[in-house]
Amino acid sequence: MDQHEQQMVSTLSDEQLAIHRSYLRYRLYFDLKDVDDMISVRSSDNVVLEMKKSAAITQSGVLGDLFDLIPTAGHDGDEIALRQVSSLVLPKIISFCQKNYKFTMRIESTVMLLKHILEHLTGTVDAYKAWITRFVNTSRPLFSYLHEAADYLQIPTLFELTSMAVGVGDLNENLARDISDRYAGLSIPRMLSPMGTEAYSVLSQLNFFS
Repeated sequence: MDQHEQQMVSTLSDEQLAIHRSYLRYRLYFDLKDVDDMISVRSSDNVVLEMKKSAAITQSGVLGDLFDLIPTAGHDGDEIALRQVSSLVLPKIISFCQKNYKFTMRIESTVMLLKHILEHLTGTVDAYKAWITRFVNTSRPLFSYLHEAADYLQIPTLFELTSMAVGVGDLNENLARDISDRYAGLSIPRMLSPMGTEAYSVLSQLNFFS
Protein backbone atom coordinates (compact mmCIF):
# COMPACT_ATOMS: atom_id res chain seq x y z
CA MET A 1 0.00 0.00 0.00
CA ASP A 2 1.59 3.32 -1.07
CA GLN A 3 1.60 6.54 0.97
CA HIS A 4 -1.33 8.07 -0.92
CA GLU A 5 -3.48 4.98 -0.32
CA GLN A 6 -2.47 4.91 3.36
CA GLN A 7 -3.64 8.53 3.75
CA MET A 8 -6.90 7.72 1.98
CA VAL A 9 -7.57 4.67 4.17
CA SER A 10 -6.90 6.65 7.35
CA THR A 11 -9.89 8.92 6.56
CA LEU A 12 -12.40 6.10 6.00
CA SER A 13 -15.24 5.25 8.34
CA ASP A 14 -15.57 1.68 9.63
CA GLU A 15 -18.16 0.83 6.94
CA GLN A 16 -16.07 2.41 4.18
CA LEU A 17 -13.02 0.56 5.47
CA ALA A 18 -14.92 -2.75 5.34
CA ILE A 19 -15.87 -2.07 1.71
CA HIS A 20 -12.27 -1.08 0.89
CA ARG A 21 -11.00 -4.33 2.41
CA SER A 22 -13.51 -6.27 0.34
CA TYR A 23 -12.22 -4.50 -2.75
CA LEU A 24 -8.65 -5.48 -1.87
CA ARG A 25 -9.72 -9.10 -1.39
CA TYR A 26 -11.41 -9.13 -4.80
CA ARG A 27 -8.37 -7.52 -6.44
CA LEU A 28 -6.07 -10.09 -4.79
CA TYR A 29 -8.33 -12.89 -6.04
CA PHE A 30 -8.22 -11.68 -9.62
CA ASP A 31 -4.53 -10.78 -9.46
CA LEU A 32 -3.87 -14.37 -8.39
CA LYS A 33 -6.01 -15.60 -11.28
CA ASP A 34 -3.85 -13.46 -13.53
CA VAL A 35 -0.70 -15.32 -12.40
CA ASP A 36 -0.91 -17.77 -15.22
CA ASP A 37 0.91 -20.46 -17.13
CA MET A 38 2.78 -19.13 -20.10
CA ILE A 39 2.48 -20.98 -23.38
CA SER A 40 4.69 -20.89 -26.44
CA VAL A 41 3.26 -19.96 -29.84
CA ARG A 42 5.16 -20.07 -33.13
CA SER A 43 4.52 -17.72 -36.03
CA SER A 44 4.35 -18.73 -39.68
CA ASP A 45 8.01 -17.64 -40.08
CA ASN A 46 9.13 -19.68 -37.03
CA VAL A 47 9.42 -16.92 -34.42
CA VAL A 48 8.47 -18.30 -30.98
CA LEU A 49 6.80 -16.01 -28.43
CA GLU A 50 5.06 -16.54 -25.11
CA MET A 51 1.57 -15.56 -24.05
CA LYS A 52 -0.66 -16.20 -21.06
CA LYS A 53 -2.70 -19.36 -21.36
CA SER A 54 -5.80 -17.76 -19.81
CA ALA A 55 -5.72 -14.96 -22.37
CA ALA A 56 -5.32 -17.46 -25.19
CA ILE A 57 -8.24 -19.60 -23.99
CA THR A 58 -10.68 -16.75 -23.33
CA GLN A 59 -9.85 -14.49 -26.25
CA SER A 60 -9.30 -16.92 -29.12
CA GLY A 61 -11.88 -19.45 -30.21
CA VAL A 62 -9.24 -21.45 -32.10
CA LEU A 63 -6.84 -21.64 -29.15
CA GLY A 64 -9.70 -22.29 -26.74
CA ASP A 65 -10.83 -25.26 -28.82
CA LEU A 66 -7.23 -26.50 -29.02
CA PHE A 67 -6.85 -26.50 -25.22
CA ASP A 68 -10.13 -28.37 -24.88
CA LEU A 69 -8.57 -31.15 -26.94
CA ILE A 70 -4.95 -30.86 -25.72
CA PRO A 71 -4.72 -29.18 -22.28
CA THR A 72 -0.89 -29.36 -22.28
CA ALA A 73 -0.46 -27.64 -25.65
CA GLY A 74 2.22 -24.94 -25.72
CA HIS A 75 4.19 -26.38 -22.80
CA ASP A 76 7.56 -28.13 -22.47
CA GLY A 77 8.90 -27.16 -25.89
CA ASP A 78 5.66 -28.06 -27.68
CA GLU A 79 5.00 -24.76 -29.45
CA ILE A 80 1.60 -24.07 -30.91
CA ALA A 81 2.06 -23.43 -34.62
CA LEU A 82 0.06 -20.48 -35.96
CA ARG A 83 0.62 -21.05 -39.66
CA GLN A 84 -1.34 -18.04 -40.88
CA VAL A 85 0.08 -15.48 -38.41
CA SER A 86 3.44 -13.85 -39.17
CA SER A 87 5.97 -12.59 -36.63
CA LEU A 88 5.00 -9.06 -37.63
CA VAL A 89 1.42 -9.59 -36.48
CA LEU A 90 1.82 -12.10 -33.64
CA PRO A 91 3.16 -9.66 -30.99
CA LYS A 92 0.16 -7.39 -31.59
CA ILE A 93 -2.21 -10.34 -31.30
CA ILE A 94 -0.62 -11.39 -28.00
CA SER A 95 -0.65 -7.83 -26.64
CA PHE A 96 -4.32 -7.31 -27.53
CA CYS A 97 -5.50 -10.64 -26.11
CA GLN A 98 -3.57 -10.24 -22.85
CA LYS A 99 -4.65 -6.64 -22.26
CA ASN A 100 -8.27 -7.36 -23.14
CA TYR A 101 -8.24 -10.33 -20.76
CA LYS A 102 -6.64 -8.25 -18.00
CA PHE A 103 -9.21 -5.45 -18.24
CA THR A 104 -12.06 -7.95 -18.47
CA MET A 105 -10.87 -9.45 -15.19
CA ARG A 106 -10.63 -6.01 -13.59
CA ILE A 107 -14.14 -5.09 -14.65
CA GLU A 108 -15.39 -8.44 -13.40
CA SER A 109 -13.75 -7.84 -10.01
CA THR A 110 -15.36 -4.38 -9.85
CA VAL A 111 -18.77 -5.88 -10.65
CA MET A 112 -18.29 -8.37 -7.82
CA LEU A 113 -17.41 -5.50 -5.50
CA LEU A 114 -20.51 -3.57 -6.58
CA LYS A 115 -22.61 -6.65 -5.86
CA HIS A 116 -21.09 -6.77 -2.37
CA ILE A 117 -21.83 -3.06 -1.86
CA LEU A 118 -25.44 -3.49 -3.01
CA GLU A 119 -25.90 -6.39 -0.60
CA HIS A 120 -24.51 -4.20 2.19
CA LEU A 121 -26.78 -1.35 1.11
CA THR A 122 -29.84 -3.62 1.10
CA GLY A 123 -29.05 -4.69 4.66
CA THR A 124 -28.64 -1.07 5.73
CA VAL A 125 -31.97 -0.06 4.16
CA ASP A 126 -33.76 -2.97 5.86
CA ALA A 127 -32.21 -1.99 9.20
CA TYR A 128 -33.30 1.62 8.69
CA LYS A 129 -36.88 0.59 7.95
CA ALA A 130 -36.95 -1.60 11.06
CA TRP A 131 -35.56 1.25 13.17
CA ILE A 132 -38.20 3.71 11.87
CA THR A 133 -40.92 1.20 12.81
CA ARG A 134 -39.49 0.81 16.31
CA PHE A 135 -39.14 4.58 16.74
CA VAL A 136 -42.75 5.23 15.73
CA ASN A 137 -44.09 2.45 17.95
CA THR A 138 -42.13 3.50 21.02
CA SER A 139 -42.91 7.19 20.47
CA ARG A 140 -46.67 6.96 19.87
CA PRO A 141 -47.69 8.71 23.12
CA LEU A 142 -45.25 11.57 22.39
CA PHE A 143 -45.97 12.19 18.70
CA SER A 144 -47.73 15.54 19.17
CA TYR A 145 -44.86 16.78 21.37
CA LEU A 146 -42.29 15.49 18.90
CA HIS A 147 -44.14 17.32 16.13
CA GLU A 148 -43.96 20.63 18.02
CA ALA A 149 -40.32 20.13 18.94
CA ALA A 150 -39.38 19.24 15.35
CA ASP A 151 -41.10 22.41 14.16
CA TYR A 152 -39.36 24.54 16.81
CA LEU A 153 -35.91 23.04 16.15
CA GLN A 154 -36.46 22.96 12.37
CA ILE A 155 -35.80 19.26 11.95
CA PRO A 156 -37.51 18.69 8.57
CA THR A 157 -37.19 14.90 8.53
CA LEU A 158 -38.74 14.43 11.98
CA PHE A 159 -41.35 17.07 11.20
CA GLU A 160 -42.33 15.18 8.04
CA LEU A 161 -42.63 11.94 9.99
CA THR A 162 -44.71 13.38 12.82
CA SER A 163 -46.90 15.36 10.38
CA MET A 164 -48.24 12.06 9.09
CA ALA A 165 -49.96 11.53 12.45
CA VAL A 166 -51.43 15.04 12.73
CA GLY A 167 -55.20 14.77 13.18
CA VAL A 168 -55.02 11.09 14.01
CA GLY A 169 -56.73 10.46 17.32
CA ASP A 170 -55.51 7.11 18.54
CA LEU A 171 -52.18 6.20 16.94
CA ASN A 172 -52.66 2.46 17.21
CA GLU A 173 -50.19 -0.20 16.12
CA ASN A 174 -51.65 -0.60 12.63
CA LEU A 175 -51.58 3.15 11.96
CA ALA A 176 -48.05 3.34 13.34
CA ARG A 177 -46.96 0.60 10.92
CA ASP A 178 -48.65 2.42 8.03
CA ILE A 179 -46.94 5.69 8.92
CA SER A 180 -43.58 3.93 9.25
CA ASP A 181 -43.97 2.34 5.81
CA ARG A 182 -45.04 5.61 4.17
CA TYR A 183 -42.20 7.60 5.71
CA ALA A 184 -39.59 4.97 4.81
CA GLY A 185 -40.97 4.91 1.27
CA LEU A 186 -40.40 8.66 0.99
CA SER A 187 -37.11 9.06 2.88
CA ILE A 188 -35.11 6.13 1.54
CA PRO A 189 -35.25 7.23 -2.15
CA ARG A 190 -34.09 10.69 -1.06
CA MET A 191 -31.13 9.16 0.78
CA LEU A 192 -30.21 7.04 -2.24
CA SER A 193 -30.72 9.82 -4.79
CA PRO A 194 -27.19 11.30 -4.57
CA MET A 195 -25.69 7.84 -5.10
CA GLY A 196 -27.85 7.27 -8.17
CA THR A 197 -26.95 10.67 -9.59
CA GLU A 198 -23.25 10.06 -9.00
CA ALA A 199 -23.41 6.58 -10.55
CA TYR A 200 -25.20 7.93 -13.63
CA SER A 201 -22.60 10.68 -13.93
CA VAL A 202 -19.73 8.20 -13.81
CA LEU A 203 -21.36 5.84 -16.31
CA SER A 204 -22.14 8.76 -18.64
CA GLN A 205 -18.48 9.76 -18.63
CA LEU A 206 -17.63 6.21 -19.67
CA ASN A 207 -19.92 6.67 -22.70
CA PHE A 208 -22.12 3.71 -21.72
CA PHE A 209 -25.15 5.65 -22.96
CA SER A 210 -23.75 6.99 -26.21
